[in-house]
Amino acid sequence: MRALNRSARGVFEISVYSREQIRDAVIAATYGERSALEVTEVMGRWGYEANRTKAGEGALCLGCDTEFRPLSSDAPAGFLIIMPFADRSMAITTGICVRCFACEDLDDVIIQQLKTIWPEAHRLPRSGSA
Repeated sequence: MRALNRSARGVFEISVYSREQIRDAVIAATYGERSALEVTEVMGRWGYEANRTKAGEGALCLGCDTEFRPLSSDAPAGFLIIMPFADRSMAITTGICVRCFACEDLDDVIIQQLKTIWPEAHRLPRSGSA
């Protein structure tokens, strides 16, 4: 975690992807699109690690205790991917279950969970908005 913090220099890109967006990234990656390649590499590593876990030790949803098992009906509806702007070789990712992904306050859930890692975490306004 310290290496990730150092490489980020305090600035991370945080993105939420639906299953459909991951599928589209895989297609774009076949054409060499750089950001799609980054996303598919991260998702490939997540899938590999998730596949190696035993029942009861699997990855949990960002917002609840839903456990994700490979090739099960409880597959994530979406994923949170956190990457440093300065060094794209590292990332944090977690799945988001169907119920949490549909939650209207998903952004607030994400910030709340990030604050458990980085207490000073906060949302910055998008450019062009106040």
